[in-house]
Parts: sequence; C-alpha cells; structure tokens
Amino acid sequence: MRSSYRIIGLLPLMMLAVIAGCGGGTESTPPPPPPPAEITWILPTVSSSILVLPQSLEVQIANVTPASVEFYVDDQSIGIDTTAPFTATWAETVQNSLGSHILKTIARDGENATLVESTKLVLIADNYTYRSGRFGGPGEDIFRAIALSSTGRLFAAGDINTSSGKTGWMISINNDGTETGLNTFGPGCLTDLDITADGGCILSGYTWSAISRDGPNQWVIKVAADCTAEWSNVGGVSSAWEYPLAITTCIDGGYVLTGRREDSGGTSSTLFVRKLDTNGAHLWQYDNYSTANSIGHDIIETADGGFLITGVENDRLLLLKLDAAGGEIWSETHTDGGNFSSGHSVIEISGGYVVVGTCNNDIWLLAVDALGGHDWDTTFDFGGSVDQGRCVAATLDGGYIITGSKVSGGDRQLLLLKTDAAGSSIWSSQFGATGSDEGLAVVQTPEGGYLIAGGSDSEETSGNDAWILETTAAGALIQD
Repeated sequence: MRSSYRIIGLLPLMMLAVIAGCGGGTESTPPPPPPPAEITWILPTVSSSILVLPQSLEVQIANVTPASVEFYVDDQSIGIDTTAPFTATWAETVQNSLGSHILKTIARDGENATLVESTKLVLIADNYTYRSGRFGGPGEDIFRAIALSSTGRLFAAGDINTSSGKTGWMISINNDGTETGLNTFGPGCLTDLDITADGGCILSGYTWSAISRDGPNQWVIKVAADCTAEWSNVGGVSSAWEYPLAITTCIDGGYVLTGRREDSGGTSSTLFVRKLDTNGAHLWQYDNYSTANSIGHDIIETADGGFLITGVENDRLLLLKLDAAGGEIWSETHTDGGNFSSGHSVIEISGGYVVVGTCNNDIWLLAVDALGGHDWDTTFDFGGSVDQGRCVAATLDGGYIITGSKVSGGDRQLLLLKTDAAGSSIWSSQFGATGSDEGLAVVQTPEGGYLIAGGSDSEETSGNDAWILETTAAGALIQD
C-alpha cells in the first residue's frame, strides 16, 4: 500500500468543498443515534461458568431504563425484578440436574415490549474442585481429551448428550480456579485437543451439520483460553464419512490430524492424515487406500519435522512415518501374537517412540527405534476379560504413565499404571465400582500428580458422567 500522496491533487477537491459550503444557508446536523441497550452479567461472573446451587443472578442494564427484568433457567421463569440492581436466585429445587443449562434475562419496557435480552451458558457439576469432578447431565457424557497449558490452565473436551443429540463440549479451568470457561459446539462429537501457542487450543471431531450427506464430516475448531470459538472448519471428502480422532499443533503454527474414513455404506475403513494451515485451510492429505482396514488413532509431530501415526492395520498395531510434506517414509506393523493388536497413543523418546495399545485383550506398551523396529515391549494383564491402554505420557522421572480400563464381570474400571523407563510396572491404581468407568487421556501435573479424563456411571442411576479425577504422584485419589 502506498503511504504518500500529492498535496496538489487534493486542492481542487478542497476548493469545491469550500464553495459548496458557502452557498444557500446552513443545514443542521442530525443528532447521533442513541447507544444500543446492553446487558452485562454481574453474577455469575464472566469467569464463573461452573456453578453450585443456590446461585445468585444479577445483571446490569445500560443505555435504557427497563420497567422490569425477567430471569429464566432453561426457559423456566425464576423471578422478575423491577428495580436496580436487577437480581434473582436460582434455587436448589429448580432445574438442578448436573450438566449444562441456559440462563436468560429479558429487559422489558412499560408496555411489556422487549428492550434487550441476553443468555449465558453454565454448568452444574458435582463434587467440583478447581480442576476435577464429575460433569454432565442424565445422558451419555464423556471427556475424551485433556491438556495442561504452560500456565497450568486445564482444558478438557468430549461430548455431552442434549435434547437434540450429541453435542461437542469443552471446559477450561485456571490453575487456581478463579477463571473458568465452558462452551458447546455442534451437533457433533469432539475427539481430541492440543494447546496452541496463544494459550488457547485446537479441537478435532466430527459433525453432521455442514456438508450435505448422511454421514459425519471432519470438524476442527480453534478456541481461546475461555473456550470462545475463534473459527471452525468443516470439511473432508464429500463421498465418504470421516472421523478425525487426533490432532496436533505443528511448529509452523498449523495443525495435522488423523482418523478413519468410511465409504457411505460403512463397509470399509481407511486411515487418512490431513495438514491444515493456521486458519484451518487444507494444505495436503495422505490416504492409506491400499489397505481396506486401517485407522489412525494418534499423531505427533516428530523432532525431524515429520509426523508419526499409530493405529491399526489389518488387525495389527500400525506405525506410519511421514515427512513434512505428507510423503510416506516407512510403515511398520507389530503384534505379540493373537488375533488383534492396536495402537492408541504414541510419544517420541530419544532414539525412537513408545506406543500404548491393546494386544490379546491386554494392555500393551511397545518401544520401537527411529525406523519403527521393535526395541522392547511389555504386556499388562489385570485379570479382566478386556484390558485396554488408551493413553501414554512421559513422566518427570523418565518413566511412563498409562490410563485405560479393565472389563470384568460386566463392569468396567478405570486403570492408572506407572512404569519405569524400561516398561516395568511400578504401581497401578483402579477407580470406579460397578458400572462403566474408563480413562481416555492423562497428563502429569507440575506437582507430580496426574489428571485423568474419561467417563463414569458408577455413581449415576442413568447415563454417564464426563469425569476428571486427580491423583498423587503415587496414584492415590485426591479428588474425583
């Protein structure tokens, strides 16, 4: 853009303006329009979206004087106030189910006409502390991913059951609990998240809302630290159903995701990898069309600028290495015998990679070298009919932490397993009682303990709660 101009070129215009302003009397300038009416939520505060009842509600009305202000919870009236400050009380006996609720306030004039209205999404949680608890409503709710930012802010994402079906949702909680964020997106399901350089995060999932076909679409959402959506990208291949299962922030500011693609009849499944730029636009794509039965469960950016994917291919644990442009470098499959093995989570270590998954219905921890060759492996049998390893993370002491589940006698319990650097078990913990409890993601806290995200119905008469529980460094429960 040019920043200079020629003054002489403006003189004729200035002279015309002077001449026009000198003739035929004066014309009055119309007054500016009044500022629009505004509602500000005082209680709950902007940073408080996770509540315990009873809860005081208060709003401030600007630029207009209402005759009355009405308050609603999920469209049920809880009070009307006619004098400022405008307040109401959300009692314990009104719309008190665990999960998300919509607060609404309407300011009206003396003729009962609406002047301005505002809504606010909030969540009622049970046994909530500053970063753990049970969340959700009476339906099937779950957290599938969890992460901690460099400032200690927790993000968790999954899906919640609403009256209109599955809806993606997430929460964020500061390390001292003073700021919280909550948002829902959908319809759809959120499958993974990763922290971004600006302190927010990127979400992956699938939705049915945009591309006109009878199956799910790729769904990527960029959110700020308070869970406010900055942009959303819905895409994929129009002739197939797509289920992104993992996403990673790249060093160039873009994102890479993997998952599975099914034909419209759901008869075959193939792994795909897609690279997006900083705004979610498509850059390149890798497809594993040569194999009719493959899924990408997790993806990481490697130290050499490429990518490593783990998943399953023809019932064997798959490791796939791509370069920075999506070209295949190598592909290896592994099994420990039996009929099925699968990789669910992978991390990079010095000289290679560590994967956790399932083999012969046991948890399988596998280490490979830089070319995917077998280094060592360990299986863990907790006595269940099916033991699953769903997530592995490196720990501060050089070992690994694994979460997953154990199925026994029709009940599922959440597992937490600590190993040393060679994969030998140091301790394990099991959480939950009767019903279904599972861990899907785990991170270590700066204090040395662990935060696990998943789902639980062991304390519910119906449905499933999204669950975050916190343990000590030795696996003892702090708060669930």
